Amino acid sequence: MAIPKPEQKKKSDLGIRTATGLTFGSVMVAGIVLHLYTFLALMGIVMLLSLREFYAITAKERGRSKVSNWYLPMALLVATGIYLTAFADSYGYLEAYEIGINFNLLLPAIFLLFFVVELFSESKDAFRNIGHHMLAFVYLVFPFALLIYLTHGAEGYNWRPLLAVILLIWANDSSAYLVGRKLGKTKLMPRISPGKTIEGSLGGVVGCAIAAVLLYYIIPVGGWELYDWVVVAVLASTFATFGDLVESMLKRNLGIKDSGTLLPGHGGIMDRFDAFYFTIPVVVAYLALRGLV
Repeated sequence: MAIPKPEQKKKSDLGIRTATGLTFGSVMVAGIVLHLYTFLALMGIVMLLSLREFYAITAKERGRSKVSNWYLPMALLVATGIYLTAFADSYGYLEAYEIGINFNLLLPAIFLLFFVVELFSESKDAFRNIGHHMLAFVYLVFPFALLIYLTHGAEGYNWRPLLAVILLIWANDSSAYLVGRKLGKTKLMPRISPGKTIEGSLGGVVGCAIAAVLLYYIIPVGGWELYDWVVVAVLASTFATFGDLVESMLKRNLGIKDSGTLLPGHGGIMDRFDAFYFTIPVVVAYLALRGLV
């Protein structure tokens, strides 16, 4: 049996990566644009898969305990509650059914469950385990809850702001890769991500800003002025890079190459959404300050 040459293997890997990227991008755009419920289901699934990956890759760090099997189911249940409560609050279901409480106000009490569970774990690293739970929710759950508010406009579901942010993230990734490959010489943070360069990152910012100007005319978002697009582009580009670096730091600390194998050629869900986790909270914060969410 002939052994594939390195060039053939690279072409094969590129083909797999391209096919996965196109399929992934099509599903993302379709899920966001089609309907409120396809958006809700798609992003909810991504959130839960992200949590599942996180708990899988950090399992050895936590170690086994008497209650280890409860960690993931409990996290998935609480995350689903937070996500659906954000939806019910944003779209007025709580008021419609005369429910006079926002259940997200109960979050501090709900999170205390993680502390109580550790009392019965007989683990020597109880507070390290609690820290993992808190990190998982801040890092992977809250950005998806914020999406609900980002996409809720005066007339109901508005997919344009979310699609705009996702397209800007993709524009940043593409521009940074192309510029970094052609002009990249100065390492941005070699101890964490040897392949990233300052030139590539700056190219990402410029490419993202240019994409923002074009999208301003192609996908108008109600209330967004041209300068809002440019600011969001700069924020998206900057924090997409931070998100990528943070996930690289996490994987280096854990001694792994990818967060998973769900997406051939791309790794896991966390590998594909690392920029998204960091960008969404910052963009929503900016838009909130502008009174646009």
